[in-house]
Amino acid sequence: MKAVILAAGIGSRLRPITNEKPKTMVEVNGRPMINYIIDALRDNGINNIVVCTGFMATKLVNHLELEYTDINFKFIENKDYDTTNNMYSLYLAKEELDEDILLMNADLVFEKSIIRELIKTKTTSVAVDKGNYIEESMKLKVENNIIKGISKKISKEEAYGSSIDIYKINKSDIKFIKEEMKRIIEQEKDLNQWTEVMLNNLFESGKIEARPLDIGNKRWFE
Repeated sequence: MKAVILAAGIGSRLRPITNEKPKTMVEVNGRPMINYIIDALRDNGINNIVVCTGFMATKLVNHLELEYTDINFKFIENKDYDTTNNMYSLYLAKEELDEDILLMNADLVFEKSIIRELIKTKTTSVAVDKGNYIEESMKLKVENNIIKGISKKISKEEAYGSSIDIYKINKSDIKFIKEEMKRIIEQEKDLNQWTEVMLNNLFESGKIEARPLDIGNKRWFE
């Protein structure tokens, strides 16, 4: 299993803090967010980590290579980070999607045990704060413990809870991920979409049968 971290964004909402550093290097309680993420992965046995960089890529690469000499990093740079979105970053890393993966955004701080629970799941899964409706977060629609949709537009009445933007994708479902990204990016020429748009299409169509992982009282923050 490997992890893929989407870290290309410019972090415009955090300016001026992000004028001179990538969003994921903004400190929370004295440590960069990316450090919390890498520590959580490493402590759960994930040492192969793909980082999709963009804004101030060199600064992030240098930081990670200096801090984590024991991690096998693969860096994929999205040079069009200012005109594309995170699905395009994942598309650029498609050749690295060759086994079970943990996929996550880079602007998160969360308890390490969430990774441990996701690794245990047998199906493609989405970590979700069940019952918590956050306006700006992606919400899940769930029927019979199967995810039927993921979107910011899901109503409070329909929502199972808010996604915390950490996904475990089984190798058997990777082909559908690649096909849908190719369709959106190469055929529709739409390079400015969230990964969740692609996932929503696959959940709604039933091509991927994913299950929610309720994180319970575990802490997280985006």
